[in-house]
Formats: sequence, C-alpha cells, structure tokens
Amino acid sequence: MTLQALLETMEEEGRRELADVLAEDERRAREILRAARLRAERDRLDVLTRAESTARAEAARLRATGAAAARARVLETVDAELDRIRAEAAQELQDLAGSERGASATLGLFEEAMALLPSATSCTVDPAQVDVVRRHRPELDVQAGPVGIGVVLRDAQGRAVHNTAAVRLDAAWPLLRPVLRDAVLEPPAGGHVEVDAR
Repeated sequence: MTLQALLETMEEEGRRELADVLAEDERRAREILRAARLRAERDRLDVLTRAESTARAEAARLRATGAAAARARVLETVDAELDRIRAEAAQELQDLAGSERGASATLGLFEEAMALLPSATSCTVDPAQVDVVRRHRPELDVQAGPVGIGVVLRDAQGRAVHNTAAVRLDAAWPLLRPVLRDAVLEPPAGGHVEVDAR
C-alpha cells in the first residue's frame, strides 16, 4: 500500500469516525431535548394544577377585596411557583453533574465550546468530570471548579467561553418564565403550549 493510499484510507476512517461521533451526538441531543420536552410538559401540567387550585381558593377568598387584588395574589402565587420550579431545575442540573448523563452532557457542551474557542489552552469543569475531560482532551490544562454540567474554556489571550447548563438555564429562564406564566394564567384554547426547545 502506498503512502498516498494509506493517508487516504486514514482520512476516510477519520471521516467515518467523525460522522459516527456526530450522529451519536445528534442522537443524544434529540434524547435530551425529548426528555426536556416531556419534563417541561409534566412541570407545566403540575404548575397548572397547583396554580389553578390555589387560584380558585384564593379567588373565592379575595372576591370581596376586588378583582385587582385577586389578580395580584394569583400572579404572586404563580410567580412563587415559577421561582420554585426554577430553583428545582437548577438543583436537578447540579445533582446530575456527578452522573454518567452529566459526563455525557459535559462532553457535549465541551465540544460546542471548543468550536467557539479552538485556541483554548485550559478549562474548568466540575470535579466529578475532571478525569473524563482529561482523557477526552489530554492537551488541555483541566482544573476542577464549581461548574456543574459544562465547561469554562480559556485561551492564552484571556478569552473565555462559559458553556454550562446553569448558564444556559440562566439565559433561557427570562424567555421561558413569561411563556410559562402566560400559559398558567391564560391557557390556549387547545389546553397546551408549544415550546420551541431549539
């Protein structure tokens, strides 16, 4: 076998391996999105049930004080429930950090971050994921830190990419909260809300 043929064979094998890795990542991403959608639907129904029950009880008690006062109390109840859901989601993400799913999610977020900062020389990951990331990218200086699921990459010029589940939740929550609040307060005629999980 000639050197050229060997190089072409190695390149083709590399492409196939990359395609397999990308296909697996896509499958995992679809699985995570499907699970998130199911969880969001369960949480939405739970919020709807609790908020409706609380709202009905509160509305009956507050009718005497007027519609404005009742609406304010319902909003307060819904907001408190949404705060609880946000805190619970953050805790579940933190609890997931030390699991196999957490390691898989961390590696996925790691690769996304590397695409944004390919010149990275160091990273910080959750202590439970240090060995996984070191095996995955031995050329990087991998440090342990309170990152949870995900990674903080840095390059020699001081640039950083924070790609963690907590950062993503923080970024998405201001967009999700009003959608969830509106869904609880004014559910659509069909009874469910479409959430684009892209």
